[in-house]
Amino acid sequence: MGFWINLLLFVSGSIVLYFIKQYFNGGICTLKKDISNKIVIITGASGGIGLEIARCLAAMGGTIIFACRDAQKTLEIIEEIKKETENEKLEYIPCDLSKLDSVNQFCLLFKRRFSQVDIIINNAGTMKNRYDISEDGYEMNYAVNHLGHFALTYQLLDLIRRNPRCRVINVSSSSHSKIDEIDIGKLSDEDYFDPYFSYYRTKLCNLLFTKELQRKLEKVGAKVVAVHPGTVRSNLIDEILDDSKFYKLIFYLIYPIYWLFTKDTFQGAQTILYCALEKHERLKEGGYYSDCELNTPSELSENKELAKQLWDDSAVALGFI
Repeated sequence: MGFWINLLLFVSGSIVLYFIKQYFNGGICTLKKDISNKIVIITGASGGIGLEIARCLAAMGGTIIFACRDAQKTLEIIEEIKKETENEKLEYIPCDLSKLDSVNQFCLLFKRRFSQVDIIINNAGTMKNRYDISEDGYEMNYAVNHLGHFALTYQLLDLIRRNPRCRVINVSSSSHSKIDEIDIGKLSDEDYFDPYFSYYRTKLCNLLFTKELQRKLEKVGAKVVAVHPGTVRSNLIDEILDDSKFYKLIFYLIYPIYWLFTKDTFQGAQTILYCALEKHERLKEGGYYSDCELNTPSELSENKELAKQLWDDSAVALGFI
């Protein structure tokens, strides 16, 4: 009798764990289309979620621009995807989002090469739990996660405005909702830094940027959305664990639980793919998406005054106005 009870408990537990895992894996994008006439920019396309997005969109025929730092790694990946997809329209343009000069050069080279852009996926990100500043003097999370993408998108606004079917997809996170208040003017100050909340603030900035950019494109027709990809097993976790042997040990001990409640990079890419492929008229202007569905962001992310302040401060800091 004990054997059968144990077997029943094992089977029941396995079924429960299976459905828990399926739930946290999230929605799957079932949209497929020919995008051979589309030009797509993806930041951070050489790894993690960005690589999965690039691979999927390349398979649909798109011209994919890899906006990445590491030339050798990116070029090797491009050759790999070309063989997989038989799509030769994959190009690398260097872009280090922590360096304004690099972002400026990316935009210059892109405009020399192309006269249109159809999809911009602001995907790259960092998660620094120690205070560090970029060579331009900004806290590193803020520099990469917000300012770099702001600079890239701002300098492509002329191309975006020419294309009423253009869409900008900003990869944010549900962690933005952990922020109840934010001082835009202090985002790079060392005394305002927090190992976790500084990252969360940049994810709120992604939402505020999304809302304000959509308002500025209101009469154009272009769509701007933000995406929560889910809790993804990506290289961002390595940035947190890199400095601590203790945290690495704890992480490896709890890894089975971590695996159960997180997505792999393919699953994390699904909502971004959904927003890239969904019919233009069905995308919500300034919408916030997760698990391939429209979701509700935090109340603070809807603050128009805060969004305008972030836009104006960013533009002034980067010398655009």
